[in-house]
Amino acid sequence: MSSNRLDSVNTFDQFGHDHWKALGTKLGGVEVVKAILRETTVVTVEPVRRPTALTPAAIEPVTSYLTHLASVTLAPTKGSVTIAYAADVFVGYLDPDFKNWGTDVGDKDTAAQTVSVHEMNRDGTFAQIFGSLGDPQSLCLTQGQIVEFCRSNRDQLRQGGYATFFLFVAKGELSVARVHVFDDQLKVYVRRFGDGHVWGAVCRRRVVVLQQ
Repeated sequence: MSSNRLDSVNTFDQFGHDHWKALGTKLGGVEVVKAILRETTVVTVEPVRRPTALTPAAIEPVTSYLTHLASVTLAPTKGSVTIAYAADVFVGYLDPDFKNWGTDVGDKDTAAQTVSVHEMNRDGTFAQIFGSLGDPQSLCLTQGQIVEFCRSNRDQLRQGGYATFFLFVAKGELSVARVHVFDDQLKVYVRRFGDGHVWGAVCRRRVVVLQQ
């Protein structure tokens, strides 16, 4: 019920049918109203306290999905490097969807930059996992940086065939490169950032992002 309409009501006689219907609905329906009128039940009305920007209730806690393991400084990279054409690094397998989804596009050159390596400690989707660190757009590596990390910092990748996740953007769309180490060879797959799959923490998968 609009607060503007209620401001003009000063007596019960001014309540219209819609007012009484809305009140009855909020109280719990016809049977509840009948019970109140028969005095077989009572209703306690508490004021609604809406949180403001200054109240703790308005601040949603950020759930931790990751444990920080290490910081690594990457060498400068070229924006012309893409994962789709990095078969010399991903010799075990290179997902054709990097090309099929149109991610084989160049990006900016980068100077030396520090990235953070994390390990999952809680089940979650990509949105939950990366979102626990901040704005996903600010966490993205370029494809050149992902290739450089995998080439020069293989020891920081999750071993035993389990995945390390890298977030990147191509043509304005967020995607995740999923890198596995199998028999000392690297395999890489691509997933949509918003696909909703829940990844289990039991496998202690790793996540690499730009250091904030």
